[in-house]
Amino acid sequence: MNVPDRFDYIVVPDGVPKVREEKDTKLVNASTFIIEREDHTVGNLLRMQLLQDPRVRFAAYKLPHPLLPQLHVKVQAKEGSSPLDVMQDAVSTVGKEFEILGAKFEEEMRRKGEGEEHDRML
Repeated sequence: MNVPDRFDYIVVPDGVPKVREEKDTKLVNASTFIIEREDHTVGNLLRMQLLQDPRVRFAAYKLPHPLLPQLHVKVQAKEGSSPLDVMQDAVSTVGKEFEILGAKFEEEMRRKGEGEEHDRML
């Protein structure tokens, strides 16, 4: 079969950058960011975050082929902003949201653990 090894879907090969930017030659102030070894999960998160930014005119993503582990995110920024800047801000914001989610999860698990321990003592 022509299906790549599962390992190839998660590990970025040596010498291949995780993210690269290709400036669009047809759209003004637009770029496509090619992200290696990512899928719909990251694509949809970034697209939704980009679309919340008032500096973004257009944002979309696609997976070019099921056997090619790449994510293509196209961003067109409004005048006065760059696609790279809005993408960096989107990645940063999504990262902060995950940090908050992780902290809330840890706190809830500690609370749940303390409650179970209290129930065992009764």
